[in-house]
Amino acid sequence: MSYYKHLKTREYYENLYDEMTVRDCRMTEDSFLKDYPQFKMVDFQIKDENRRVVCGQDKGPSLQETLDKLPKEEKECRIRYMVTVMILYSKAGDRASRRRETINDWIQRDTLRDEKRAKIWEQYPENTRKRCRKCGGLMKCFNKDFYDTSEQKDRILFMYECLNPDCKYREAEFEDGEIWKKEEPKCPNCNVLLKESQKRLKEKIRYYSKCPQCDFKDSWDLDLSNKAKKKTKADIDAEKLMERDKLRFCLSEKEGAEYRQSCDSMKRFHEIMEKEKEAEKVGESFQQIKLLEKIPFLEAQKRIKEKLKGKKFLKLKFGDPNMGRDVVFEFKIYEGDPTRSEYDAKKELKTLIGKALNKTNWKLMSEGISSRMGIFSGRIRGVEHKTY
Repeated sequence: MSYYKHLKTREYYENLYDEMTVRDCRMTEDSFLKDYPQFKMVDFQIKDENRRVVCGQDKGPSLQETLDKLPKEEKECRIRYMVTVMILYSKAGDRASRRRETINDWIQRDTLRDEKRAKIWEQYPENTRKRCRKCGGLMKCFNKDFYDTSEQKDRILFMYECLNPDCKYREAEFEDGEIWKKEEPKCPNCNVLLKESQKRLKEKIRYYSKCPQCDFKDSWDLDLSNKAKKKTKADIDAEKLMERDKLRFCLSEKEGAEYRQSCDSMKRFHEIMEKEKEAEKVGESFQQIKLLEKIPFLEAQKRIKEKLKGKKFLKLKFGDPNMGRDVVFEFKIYEGDPTRSEYDAKKELKTLIGKALNKTNWKLMSEGISSRMGIFSGRIRGVEHKTY
């Protein structure tokens, strides 16, 4: 007795991956060009079409070069076609660049699954002493196989038959002794148990199910022949279309590597551009800092106190400095005008400190001013040129 093995030949996985690539590209093509059937690229390989219409590397003008000369409607059609070609080439290139790695992962996954199954298969032999529940005679295992459940747990199902010629009772049980019970089918309309029957034909068994309460009926065939199923014309046509579209959408391993390299180069280019933009911003900030008046903390404290004179803010106090990349001081000050609202006081205090430190290397920090029971607090930050 043997069991189903997951591992297939490498050619099987390669065909499976290529068919998935074709279906994915077909969906994209149909989605973008469903209203423009005249643009379907049945005669082109996607890499060649991308080179022609997007890059303009083939002989003659590219579509990009002639867009301005076209009427509005045709121009929109051509632009849509160009976008579709770029998306398809990107999808095909990405699939090709990951083809070898993905197939290797699939093979490794199925190899491990089969190794696990082989251990389980050897671990649980058939029960040679099993007795029949009907007559008490010995039973013989005539089939042993894995029973796949929705939990994806590998369980072995043994099928036994009584050796008593007058009994022939059959029973199935799992490796842990649990008896297999058939799930009784129910009517999809009224949820009552269906009545089942079967009929043996030449090379198949036909099963029937019928609802005793409504008109629901169903039947299906179990094919017992070993003959290969004949391909229909539709099957043959579908295979031809699949082979055609593999040529259209499936790039070689070398072309996939070239696509990945071009993507990596583009990514590095964008990273360089972002760094240059950031450097320009920092440079602009540095230039702005250079124009500011650089003053020590005591001078900044003096200017704040002078700005607050006569504004009914009392007892300004600064805490100890926080010496990090910048120098930060926390301060507290008290409300001296009980008739002034908290909102107005915070707004005025923020404005006064901003004016006192204007065009200097000191400023009020972004969290602004906080207040509680007439006590206002905040932080100022000093910046040195060398930190930029």
